[in-house]
Amino acid sequence: GPSSPRKSRPGRGGGGGGGGSAASTLKLLALAVVTFLILGLSLSTLRYRSHYRDILLERSRIESTMNGILSDRDSIESRVRESESRSRHFSQRMESALRDASDCRTARDECQQGRVRERLEHRDDHREELDEMREESRRLRDELDEAHRTYAESAAEEEGGKDRKKKKKKNDDDDEWHGNDHEEELDRAKARAEELERRSVVLKERIGRESYRSALERFGPGPHSVTIRVELPADAERFPSVPADPTFTVALHPLDKMPHAVHLFLEQVAHGLWDDCAFVVNARHILQAGPQPHMEEKIRAFQDARLDVLSFQEYHEEYNHAKYTVGFAGRPGGPDFYINMIDNTANHGPHGQIHEVLSEEADPCFGTIVEGRDVVDRLGQLENEEGDDGSAAAGTVLHRPLKIMEARIVGLENVPPPLLLTAATATGGGGGE
Repeated sequence: GPSSPRKSRPGRGGGGGGGGSAASTLKLLALAVVTFLILGLSLSTLRYRSHYRDILLERSRIESTMNGILSDRDSIESRVRESESRSRHFSQRMESALRDASDCRTARDECQQGRVRERLEHRDDHREELDEMREESRRLRDELDEAHRTYAESAAEEEGGKDRKKKKKKNDDDDEWHGNDHEEELDRAKARAEELERRSVVLKERIGRESYRSALERFGPGPHSVTIRVELPADAERFPSVPADPTFTVALHPLDKMPHAVHLFLEQVAHGLWDDCAFVVNARHILQAGPQPHMEEKIRAFQDARLDVLSFQEYHEEYNHAKYTVGFAGRPGGPDFYINMIDNTANHGPHGQIHEVLSEEADPCFGTIVEGRDVVDRLGQLENEEGDDGSAAAGTVLHRPLKIMEARIVGLENVPPPLLLTAATATGGGGGE
C-alpha cells in the first residue's frame, strides 16, 4: 500500500539538538573540573614553592649558624689552647714561687734559730752578770748588817764607857784614850756603812736596768696584765655575780717604775710556775698564795728556774699597798704573793715591819686587781682552820687551800718558751731576775 507520512512524537522529535546540549554541558563541567584542578595544582605549587623558599632560607640560616658555631669553636679552641699555655706558665710560676717561699721559710728558720742562739748566749751572759751582781748584793748586805751590828756594839760600848767614866772617876788618861779609840772605830764603822749603802744603791740600779731590758725584750713595753683562774666553790646566794669559772685580772705596774718585781712575776707566769699553786693564807687583811709546803717539786721548780725571790726589796712611792693591790711576801720577797684586802700601806710600806733588821724597807707592790674583784671578795669569805697554838698564824690558814688552775699573760698567750730553763736548772741557785 501507499506510504503515509509519519507523525512526529513529542519528546522524540529534534533528538540531535538535545544530545548536543548535554555534551556541551559535560564539556563545560569537565573544563571546570580541569580548571579547578589546574588552579588547585597551581596553588599547591605556589604553596610548595613558598615552603621550599622557607626551607632554603632556614637552611641558609642554619648554615650561617653552623658557620658561626664552627668559628666560635675555633675561637674557643684557640682560647683553650691559650688558657692551657697560660695555665702551664702559671703552674711554672707557682712552682717557682713555692720554691722561693720554701727557701724563704728555710732562711727565716735559720735566721730565727741564729737569733735565738744569739739571744741565748746574750741572756746567758747577762744572767751570769746578774748572778754576780746578786752575789755582790748579798755580800754587801751581809757587810752592811755587820756594819750595823758593829755600829750598835760601838755605840753600846761608848755608852758603857761613859757610864764607867761617870762612876769610877779615875784613870782619866786611859779613859780618854779609850774614848778616842771608840770614836775612831765608830767613825770607821759609819764610813763603812755609808760606802756599803752606796754600793747597794748602785747594784739595785743595775739590777733594775737589767730587769727592765730583759722584760722589754721578752714581753714588750706593756702595759702588762695577768689573768688568774681559780677553783672557787660557788655561792650563788651570797655572791650571785661570781661566775662558774672565776678569774681575776692583775694589771701590773709600769715597767719603768717597778722593773725588777714586774719582770720576776711575768717570768714566773710565763714559766707556768703558778699553775696548780694555791691560796693558803686568809689573814683577813691579806690573801696569800704560793706553792704549798708539801709541794716539793713545785718549790724546786721555782728555785731551779731562779725565780723564787727578788734580789732586793723594790718599792716605788707612787704604788703603795692600797686595797686590791698585789705584793710579794717575805724578806726578800717571793715566791709567795698576796692580795691586800684592806689598805696596808702603813704595815707593808717603808718602816712598816719594825721587827725586820732593815725595817726601812717595804714589800714590793707590783700590781692592782682591775677585774674580778667580786671573785677576790668571795675568796676573802672562805673559812679558815681553827687555831689555838698561840702563834701569829693561828686561825689564818684556809680550811681547804684554793687551787690556782692557771695564770696567763693577757695578750701574750704565745710567749716564746722559757729558753733558759735548762741552763738555769743546770747551774742552780735562787733569786729572780
